[in-house]
Amino acid sequence: GLVIASENNNQSSTVSAQINSNATIGTATIVTGSSEVVIGSNKVTDNTLIYVTPVSDTNNQVLYVKSKESGVGFTVAIPAPINSDIQFNYWLIQTK
Repeated sequence: GLVIASENNNQSSTVSAQINSNATIGTATIVTGSSEVVIGSNKVTDNTLIYVTPVSDTNNQVLYVKSKESGVGFTVAIPAPINSDIQFNYWLIQTK
């Protein structure tokens, strides 16, 4: 079946927030004042393609996958913190 994970940690510090999920699709938020969010997922491998799609205003910031670690998860970031939350969807696709 299809599993969708959605969680918002609402951390107010500029340190990255973390979300843990075993889903291959989901939603996440880079909270106000932060420039990244860590999404923990044991589904991430070296062959995983990670797609992110913003679903809220990004104030002209481009979301990108900053890093990924097999069996641990991935980090989505923007170049600089902004004064509003950025919500986005993610999709993990295994290529091998």
